Amino acid sequence: MRRSRTGEAVAVALLTLALAVLFVSCRAAPLAPPDAAVRIGDRIVKYGDFEQYLDRSVGLETVLGSEVLSGLLDQFVDELLLSEVAVREGVGSDSTGWEKAQALVEGRTGRVSKEDVRAFYNAHRDDFVRPERVRLRQILAAERTVIDEIARRLRQGASFEGLMAEKGSEVSGRDDELSREDVPGAFADIIFGLAPGELSQVVSVEYGFHLFQVLERLPAERVDLDRATAEIVDRLSRDREDQALNELVAEARDRYNVVIYERNLPFNYRGLYGTKKNQSADE
Repeated sequence: MRRSRTGEAVAVALLTLALAVLFVSCRAAPLAPPDAAVRIGDRIVKYGDFEQYLDRSVGLETVLGSEVLSGLLDQFVDELLLSEVAVREGVGSDSTGWEKAQALVEGRTGRVSKEDVRAFYNAHRDDFVRPERVRLRQILAAERTVIDEIARRLRQGASFEGLMAEKGSEVSGRDDELSREDVPGAFADIIFGLAPGELSQVVSVEYGFHLFQVLERLPAERVDLDRATAEIVDRLSRDREDQALNELVAEARDRYNVVIYERNLPFNYRGLYGTKKNQSADE
C-alpha cells in the first residue's frame, strides 16, 4: 500500500526535526579533542600543558597515584582560573598564575594595625608562653675519629667556625633554640643536663656520631607584646592572604565553567571538578 502524502509529509517533518535537534546538540556539546584535559569557559587546555606543570612542580620522573595527580590537576586548574581573573582585571600580564594571584591578593588585604596585634595577643596569650629552652650547638660526623678530634679541640679552646671550615664535608654543625619537647627522648636528659658552655660525651647513633654543646640556658617565660609583635603581624598577614586567595578561587570557580575531560586522562580523576554541579565530566 502506498504511503499517503500526509504520512510522507509527517515523516519528512519528523526527520527534519530530528536532524535539527542533533545539529544543535552537536554545536552545544562538541566532542573534546583527544589531547584535551580541561575546558575553562571556551578555552581548551591540553594534557601536555598539565605535564609541563607537573614537570615544574614534582618532575615527570616521579611516580604518582591517581589521588595525588587529581589534587595537582585541581591546583593547575585553580592557577588557570586565577590567571583568567587577573587578565580580566588587568593585573600581572607577564607573570605566572600564582604571581598574578599574589598581585590580586595584595589588593584585598589591609595592613595589620597595632589594634589588630594587641587584640590577637590578648586573645592568644597562652601561645606566647615559652618553656625552658637551651641554645644548643649540634655537631654530627660519620666517623668516630673525626668527632673525637673535634671534641678534643673544642675543649682546648678551638673555634667552632674554624673547625667546621677545616673539616668541610666530613662534619656538619648548626645552632638551634630548643625546648625539652623539641628534643628526641634519647637526647633530652643528656642535653638538659649540660651547663652553659659544656660539651656532651660523643653519642653514637645509627647514622653517625653526635656531639652537643649548650651555649645558653633560657628560663620559661611569657613573651611580651613588643617582642611578639613581629610574629603576630606575620601570622595575621598570612591568614589574610590565605583567606583572600581562597575567596578569589571560589569566585573564579563560580564565574568560569570548568570541564575535566576525564576520558582523556591517563589516570582516574578524583578531584574537585569531577563532581561540580552541571559539569559534564565525560563530554
